Amino acid sequence: MTNLDTKDSLPTLGAGVFASGADRGSLAQLDDDCEHPFVRRGMGFKEAGDRLVEAIVSRRARPFLIAPAICFLYRHHLELMLKALIRVYRVLAGSTPAYPEVHNLLELWNELSRLLCQSSGSPMVSGSAEAEACLLALERLDPNGELSRYGVTKKGKATIPRNTRLNLRTMRDLIERTSFFLDSHYSRAHVLLEARREARRNSDYGP
Repeated sequence: MTNLDTKDSLPTLGAGVFASGADRGSLAQLDDDCEHPFVRRGMGFKEAGDRLVEAIVSRRARPFLIAPAICFLYRHHLELMLKALIRVYRVLAGSTPAYPEVHNLLELWNELSRLLCQSSGSPMVSGSAEAEACLLALERLDPNGELSRYGVTKKGKATIPRNTRLNLRTMRDLIERTSFFLDSHYSRAHVLLEARREARRNSDYGP
């Protein structure tokens, strides 16, 4: 527990996180890219998770303390990427360009998988089985993100089963491959959208 005997360790009245201060290297611009907000935010969660895993690997952090935070960061990264992909492929399919409101990774994956197959005209998209296995493992570990955010449920039941162990380096590598798969399809979707826009522009100026 934190020792509060030292007065200097307590917050000071009027201290503000929005003040510029002298340490300009610690300033962060919070504006999001309006065209790709979910992807940009999602990649931030992944980078934070990667850096925490690296801190554990290099023995600069305690695994038992920050492992749940790593699970949350990676899980939320994938949730945001899935939602961004679903929205852009809905646009390609001519549907309402809305973000899904669910948090279950498998529900999101099922919707995205359907849209990817519809876009490619193939019943199976290369790499999808590996991505689905990663999402299934995370959803089983942390259904709806409760494990990584809370130590117990509303009923007082532990969210993490006893003797649950994770290889965080393996998790990082698995997330990396799944993230690459999702990001590749996001890029592909925007190439298709740009080609569609270009075709419309050409038709506007056609004979």
